[in-house]
Amino acid sequence: MALKPSVPSSFRVASSARRSISTVVRDICIKIAIKNDASRLAYAARARTSGPSTLPTAPQSTYIPMTAIQNRGLPPGPRAPASVNTVRLVQRPLQSLLGWRERYGDVFTVPLLVFGVGVYVCDPSAIREMLTGEQSDLHAGEANAPLSSVLGECSVLTLDGREHLRQRKLLLPPFQGSAIQNFRTVIRDVAAADVGSWGEGERFVMRERMRALTFEVIVRAVFGVTDADRIKRLRGTLVSVLDMQAVLFLPNMLRHDLGRFSPWGQFQRRLQAADALIYEEIALRRSEPDLEERTDVLSLLLRARDEEGRSMTDVELRDELMTMLLAGHETTATGLAFAFDLLLRNPRVLHRLREELIAGEDTYLDAVVSETLRLRPVIDANARTLTKPRTIGGWDLPAGIRVYPAIAVVHLREDLYSQPHEFRPERFIDGEAESYAWLPFGGGIRRCIGASLAQAEMAEVIRTVVSSVDLQPTRPDPEPVVMRGITLVPRHGTPVVVGRISGKRPRSVAGEYPNRRPLAEIVKGYDRVARLYSTLEPLYLIFPPARRRAVAALDLKAGDVVLEIGAGSGRNLPYLVDAVGPNGTVIAVDASEGMLAQARKLMERHGWSNVQLLRQDAAQLRLDRDVDAVLFSLSYSVLPEPGPALERAWKLLRPSSRLVVMDMGLTDPRLRRALALIARLLDKLAPGDPYSRPWDDLASYGPVAIERFLLGLYYVCTVEKAANL
Repeated sequence: MALKPSVPSSFRVASSARRSISTVVRDICIKIAIKNDASRLAYAARARTSGPSTLPTAPQSTYIPMTAIQNRGLPPGPRAPASVNTVRLVQRPLQSLLGWRERYGDVFTVPLLVFGVGVYVCDPSAIREMLTGEQSDLHAGEANAPLSSVLGECSVLTLDGREHLRQRKLLLPPFQGSAIQNFRTVIRDVAAADVGSWGEGERFVMRERMRALTFEVIVRAVFGVTDADRIKRLRGTLVSVLDMQAVLFLPNMLRHDLGRFSPWGQFQRRLQAADALIYEEIALRRSEPDLEERTDVLSLLLRARDEEGRSMTDVELRDELMTMLLAGHETTATGLAFAFDLLLRNPRVLHRLREELIAGEDTYLDAVVSETLRLRPVIDANARTLTKPRTIGGWDLPAGIRVYPAIAVVHLREDLYSQPHEFRPERFIDGEAESYAWLPFGGGIRRCIGASLAQAEMAEVIRTVVSSVDLQPTRPDPEPVVMRGITLVPRHGTPVVVGRISGKRPRSVAGEYPNRRPLAEIVKGYDRVARLYSTLEPLYLIFPPARRRAVAALDLKAGDVVLEIGAGSGRNLPYLVDAVGPNGTVIAVDASEGMLAQARKLMERHGWSNVQLLRQDAAQLRLDRDVDAVLFSLSYSVLPEPGPALERAWKLLRPSSRLVVMDMGLTDPRLRRALALIARLLDKLAPGDPYSRPWDDLASYGPVAIERFLLGLYYVCTVEKAANL
């Protein structure tokens, strides 16, 4: 029976923790760099050399000072300080690189914090010549030196020359031929177990969910660990290291353990704990009696021998395992998050993909993976350090300079790809991509060893998800691309809601939401809204048109019983009382005592005797009578799970009666940018989805009439219960 992976708390909180750490580190680096040019260039090439407890600092590499740029005949580029360029690249990487290329040409120079001065190359011909010609003067390992603190000095990513070629030859066999097919079986099992645990209506951030899934794949396929407890230990310890990648870019002066709250000290302690676990796994595997028969990567590497008959040391094994974890876990999860953001916003592509998979064809699936990695590469550029002068792209570059084949820019060249900013997988079926025009895994002798595994993993996970469930993005716009550490990621991680494969959002039933917030937390949010309303009393003048239209849509008659869900501070009560008359009844429900206190004051002021105020959670609504009309008033978007409330209200509604939802139209594209500020405010004040689309849920009950007004700021959705129900 396949083990169902869960999303641990370390994954759920990783995003916010990672953002906060990254922000602090970036701010510290910028402040120091502005004061001292030398600090922009400083970093430690290695903080640990052998076992898990040895932490010396290695000498630094050679860099060109920023003040020497103008005197070295380098290509043109932005003249802003390295701190400014770095912030631009972190916040808007694609726009920055494309803008610099448009202004300065296919070869341009950019000073950056930590990495120093670098030359970006955007010409595929120059890149081909660079990566297929003589490589002895191009050191990728030296360029990747900032990563050595976590990957190790024996990682294939941080080695150069003969040592790199030896390590690469030892690593290649586990990632070729039949080995990939064996991995596909593991990937399918893990993906099926994970997706099978998703519930209809469940919401989560796709990148964090994919991190959990890809970690499970790495641990099983690479580490060969299947025991649930050991997987849990590895996850908690190793992920805590990966979540602190930002500290790798601290200058030397900040790489000191200043106590338990210092970033570098925390990182070193987490790294030591992770190393201890990895060395423990290596020792356990060496002692396994079935080592010769095992097919996981660690077992294959333990059996591997180089041309001189030497096996890999424990330190080499540790460094390569950490490299595969970082390169094969984080990057694949990010690629999958990008893939689903693109698929969910391109219905034509998603529909064709499903049709092809039903027909048993994988060609279009592979094209979707390739097109995702073209339009949203996880790495913006490879890095090489010149060890001697070399001419690249028509420019004579000096020794010591970093050169970046600009992957992201090449992938968006109009002379290589027609309509390059469109998501069109067909281009990889029609043969549009040329050699060295598609470089998500680099090229030449440094091309990513795990490229085939990464593509297989993306394909199998996409196959499982699109064949099993219907996902919908919860944000109205495509994900902006930002830089985190050395990778490009979706800014918000691609938040989604799970639906059915039919394409219609599920008709929810109370009790189906395992992640539902407790009532006390909901009430706390509503009480905050009540306090805000009480301080903004004059703003109620803008609501009467919306309230009148909503009450009119209910088609109330004298003597009717109307139920209002989300009664709030009672501002709809005058219109409802007037519509049903003195013989009718208004039942106003809200979960917040703060809201109802406002409504009670209004009720006492007007002396209404036919109004009942009930403090209830709408999802657990209980009434002892049927009603002639139901109104969700500015509440549908802030209910944490509106489906159960809708289900219960519908059961109370008499035949031939109407249910109306009146709310703010945060999905209107004309006002999306302005309304996004309101959405963020609602996110903080009350639990819910400010981008909810109630008409999709109401469609499960009958034809929906939608009316928009006040420039689209408000909408009224109406559905009528059939007479025979």
